[in-house]
Amino acid sequence: MKSNSFTLSTSFPADPDLVFAALTNGRRIAAWSGQKGKVQPAIGGKIELFDGWVTGVVLAYESSKRLAFTWKPSEWPKEHQASIVTCLFKPTKTGTKLTLKHSGFPNDGEMQSHKDGWSEFVFEPLSLYLKSKQQ
Repeated sequence: MKSNSFTLSTSFPADPDLVFAALTNGRRIAAWSGQKGKVQPAIGGKIELFDGWVTGVVLAYESSKRLAFTWKPSEWPKEHQASIVTCLFKPTKTGTKLTLKHSGFPNDGEMQSHKDGWSEFVFEPLSLYLKSKQQ
């Protein structure tokens, strides 16, 4: 199987601590996504996002610096391995630059769908949530 990947970078109007917490705290995940999510804060911990649509395991957990985990949507075939998401958090003058790499897709269609999905279903609502916390 082909292993495809993409890298996205975006900036958020909040410090790395708040951005990291918004992506790892179940209450905050629900606040920006409108769906249940949980991240167990340790290597080997379980991840469940978007009401269980995605499940995975934490591979790296460095508060406010780095988060990596496996990612497998419920509709992917059982025989396909989970993909891998790595997020790096860098402080900037205006907040945080988040660089996300997602790799290991079963096909180009899934890769493109996820690339679009990160922007639409994570970055955009997360940015609105973080802006509301700055007021």
